[in-house]
Amino acid sequence: MPFEVSSTPPPPQQDLRIGGLSLLFFDYYRLADGSSVDLAKAHVITTQDDYLAMFDIDPDGIQRHQIYHCNDLIAIPPVQLAEAGIVGGTARLLFRIVDRSFLIAITVVTVHEGPSASLVDPPMPAIKPKRPFVTSDILTLIREVNDTSGGAYMALSSDRHRILAGIFGRGNVAPEGEKRSRRNIGIQIWSIANRLSDIVDGIHLTTAFAWELSALLECTSEQMLRNPGDWRKRRKVHVEALMQQAAESPGVSSLRRSSSVLTHGSVCIEISQLPVSSALTRSIRRLAAYGFDSTSLYLWSIAAAEEAVLIAFTSELSDTVHRLHELIDNDASDSGAVRRELKGLLRTRASLYRSLNTFFALTSRLREQRHVVFFREAEVDWSLDGMRREVDSRLVGLTQLASAFLRLIE
Repeated sequence: MPFEVSSTPPPPQQDLRIGGLSLLFFDYYRLADGSSVDLAKAHVITTQDDYLAMFDIDPDGIQRHQIYHCNDLIAIPPVQLAEAGIVGGTARLLFRIVDRSFLIAITVVTVHEGPSASLVDPPMPAIKPKRPFVTSDILTLIREVNDTSGGAYMALSSDRHRILAGIFGRGNVAPEGEKRSRRNIGIQIWSIANRLSDIVDGIHLTTAFAWELSALLECTSEQMLRNPGDWRKRRKVHVEALMQQAAESPGVSSLRRSSSVLTHGSVCIEISQLPVSSALTRSIRRLAAYGFDSTSLYLWSIAAAEEAVLIAFTSELSDTVHRLHELIDNDASDSGAVRRELKGLLRTRASLYRSLNTFFALTSRLREQRHVVFFREAEVDWSLDGMRREVDSRLVGLTQLASAFLRLIE
């Protein structure tokens, strides 16, 4: 069912008030050859409700998507949210080994207030405001954590790198270049303080809180980052168009029954309602183990990670293309240099295909049809197969060119 444009309310005088929220910040790292995990400092998340239960067992294919939990917590420095009574807090750090040379780190910042704070016992790492969060609070927190030039981001990045270096060995892990991957953000709203009723209706929530959710979908835009409090000043037609697009993103409708899933660019949102008095046992266990309870965010994170790997490999191939053309254009007689570049080219191709083949194989192992639909359409949404075809065509042409050149000079 699509988003109801005609029922979009005007900018609200009040605001969406949130008692429970999870923010997921995705960062990508390179791993040195031969890196190993020190499981004394990190452990595999194994719970009765592990997300891997969505898949049929296949150790070779699934192992790369197992989430590890770092034993150390990340300290959140003081952020500009004094009105909400926040001076800092702690966040958990999860990671997944995407490829032999790639790592995705997920910083999970959980916010819970009031009755929702008693959902998990023992209490999970979190920010605990003195009042429910509102839209501008969330936008401000995202800005503080996500602004690469800010002090909070630098402190979090340093802490994250310290923890990962302790697990993989100093010098074995390094942040992937900003130009080669985008920083994805996942948002799960799981406790609404001013919920409209005890009956959870994803479509109704999406329509009622269209202005707030559309602002969160644009949380990485310059306007929202510069003035988080100006989200009400946008044009209604803009809000409606954005929500319509987000609600009709590939795969989203298949996951929207008791909740609503929205995607826009590098942002994915799930809005749901876990009644404090009768929260599902599974949800509580997942919140305790992962810091979030969203299958859609888990699946979306896999696609996001594969996209980051593809972007990095494509960039590497472009660099190799440039170097090979320079060698050939300069009429170099050093066949050894050309052969080394060709060898690197084929090694990159093998890594890229290994990663992609594992990703595509996961679709056939998902147990529920709604997850299969989401995953298959995510492939289209992220243009993963198109990127693979583009890379392959580059490789074929370049390999033929380099081979012909070698025959001429030898």
